[in-house]
Amino acid sequence: MSTPDMLSSLPVELFELIAEDVMSGSSEDLTGLRQTCSQSAVKVMRLYKKCRFAEIAVRLVRPSSIVNATKIIESRIVGSAVCKITFVDNSLPDPSRKDEDGSEQHSSSAEDGQSDSGEDQRSDSKNDDADESNSDSADSAPEDKAYHTQQAMRETGQDRDLLIKLFDKFGRGGRRSRKLSVVFRSRREEGEGTLHDDHCLAIVMLAIASSSATFKAFTMDVGRAQGIPVTQYGTNFQSGIICKSALSHFKALDLVLNVDEDDLARARDFVDMISKLKIRSLTFKTLVDGEMTSFIDIDTLMKLKFPSTENFEFEHRFVSWDKLVSFLQRQKSLRNLVITLHEATVDEEPQIFKCPSQEARNELSRLTEIADLVFNGFH
Repeated sequence: MSTPDMLSSLPVELFELIAEDVMSGSSEDLTGLRQTCSQSAVKVMRLYKKCRFAEIAVRLVRPSSIVNATKIIESRIVGSAVCKITFVDNSLPDPSRKDEDGSEQHSSSAEDGQSDSGEDQRSDSKNDDADESNSDSADSAPEDKAYHTQQAMRETGQDRDLLIKLFDKFGRGGRRSRKLSVVFRSRREEGEGTLHDDHCLAIVMLAIASSSATFKAFTMDVGRAQGIPVTQYGTNFQSGIICKSALSHFKALDLVLNVDEDDLARARDFVDMISKLKIRSLTFKTLVDGEMTSFIDIDTLMKLKFPSTENFEFEHRFVSWDKLVSFLQRQKSLRNLVITLHEATVDEEPQIFKCPSQEARNELSRLTEIADLVFNGFH
């Protein structure tokens, strides 16, 4: 990458005058100029490192992105400036699934067209279909190649090995890692076919667990069904242990947990395992969403304690009022509660739920002694 010459726009005569003035002066003047230039360079470099390398992003599907991040971290010049790494799950969907969906839609459109047209129009439609098919094939070729490259990388474990090497650099850096915040970001859209693909999260957890370093904070910025799959990790003991081990490397955790509708016992096994970690904020979300989704009875999870958690968020849950109050009273560090409730999601609904949300909030604040409560969609 070329470096722009910031001084090229200045007139040459200016530099000549500076040189003449310095050379005609004493040696102390020359030393002073040299020291001034050196100090200026240090200050400029410090500002440059802060602006350019304080936060770096790593795209997990691109090996080159992981390699570049590793080079930055191990650099003696800019490595110490890194304070935040965002790991972006940019997993690619299987193009064949999209093609199947497109074919079904196209077939339906063709049938509708044939039912309202004559023989000539059918012939024109077939020619148009052929042209569109060729165009779709050309457009999908790069997608197919990128997807197969991604799958080959996963099968060989290349992405996993590169991430382990990256976090190993922090283990060797000693104190450097203690100021580092790690963000896991996954914002795949619904319909991409990758909502339940937790490969990127799993390899990040494995790489962190393999490190000997301690980090500042771990935050999850994720879309629907892209948090920690607690039922899966409760069932798969090895995956659960790796995740718990990775999370124990952080001094603060902001977690999003996804719970399956048809299971809570296995989910509790994993949640219980991580409940004593330094969880600063915790969000429970369902794996699926929508009007027809049945709500989950989380009384099982409400028997747990989270001694370090200051912020809780519950989304679309079937909650027993008494157990909700009891749960909140046992969370000694709790400062903020965000609860998204439907009018039919509270079992044995007390009279207070028929009141405006502000009155309900005040009542729950009084019972739990929590001043800052936020209700979203509360009836």
